[in-house]
Amino acid sequence: YDNKNDFDHQTYSVGLQAEFHLGNRAAQAELSVAKKQQLQQILNLESIKTQILTDVNISINNLNTRYSIIAASRDAAEAYADSFKSFIQKEDANAALTASFLNLKIDALERLSRSQQSYANAVYEYNISVLNFHRAQGTLLRYNNIKLAELPVR
Repeated sequence: YDNKNDFDHQTYSVGLQAEFHLGNRAAQAELSVAKKQQLQQILNLESIKTQILTDVNISINNLNTRYSIIAASRDAAEAYADSFKSFIQKEDANAALTASFLNLKIDALERLSRSQQSYANAVYEYNISVLNFHRAQGTLLRYNNIKLAELPVR
């Protein structure tokens, strides 16, 4: 230890520095969660879209069915009305008012009444189908000419 202040000795130093990035695991985990949430929202949106399309298609089919029922009910009511009119015409022509004639006339009137009731019910069901169609489309308020006013933002 006597030469420690002489400064005539040589020293060597070798250094090595290594760096290993462990990554920003917290940020990567947040990004992964965000991507999964985004994918879930996209899948939810597709599911809602599919459900809306299904509801609209069902409503259209129901609307078409109800419309054809109206036509059939109207035709039946017109046929029963013609049948009943023939009894009225026979009665106006002074046909014999026998019990069987009156019974047939009453039967014709009952069939006419039932057919008109069926026609009215078909029109009612068609109108409900129109309502359901616009509800499925999301245009029910516009169909009924209802406008919602927005409150001003304060």
